Amino acid sequence: MTFETRLDHFNNSNFVADEVFALRYIINEEFNPNKTGPILFYAGNEGAIEGFYDNSGFMTTTLAERLNATVVFGEHRYYGESYPFGNKT
Repeated sequence: MTFETRLDHFNNSNFVADEVFALRYIINEEFNPNKTGPILFYAGNEGAIEGFYDNSGFMTTTLAERLNATVVFGEHRYYGESYPFGNKT
């Protein structure tokens, strides 16, 4: 999934409405169907989010199931598909 976020989180005085980009995230509510448990948030690393999600079983299954938690993985901007200016690497 994605959500639209501001490119510059610190400069409110020069904010231009079109300075936004789509930031990807993964959300898994498998162990929290009633949405009453905690949220475990994983801040993205320097790479595509799928690889980190697929290799974080302790958090995504063990902890999530034990705590009846929702798991949210956010992709670090400039990695994976979360490029504010397109992939210019």
